[in-house]
Amino acid sequence: MKSTLTVLAVVLSIASFAGMLRLKTDVESLAGKRARLVAEHSRLREEKQVLEAELAHLAQPATLHRFAAKRGYVPLATTMLVPMNPEAGGGDGMVE
Repeated sequence: MKSTLTVLAVVLSIASFAGMLRLKTDVESLAGKRARLVAEHSRLREEKQVLEAELAHLAQPATLHRFAAKRGYVPLATTMLVPMNPEAGGGDGMVE
């Protein structure tokens, strides 16, 4: 009886040790994955801030005016618009 309990205690100890090593490995793996996700989240947050700043800059009327003037764009007049639906009175939809 005493030897059976000793063998059972040894088996239980070995199984517990193996289980704890398995848990340690899983925790380390999840910690590494978490670190990668935190780094990616930080990178995406920074990229979002840069894009928002660029959008705010490009949406300013003065910036748009300089952009259009630099490329020789002309303002669009309503007489230059052609309806997409030819039945709405726009003829064949072609600009003459």
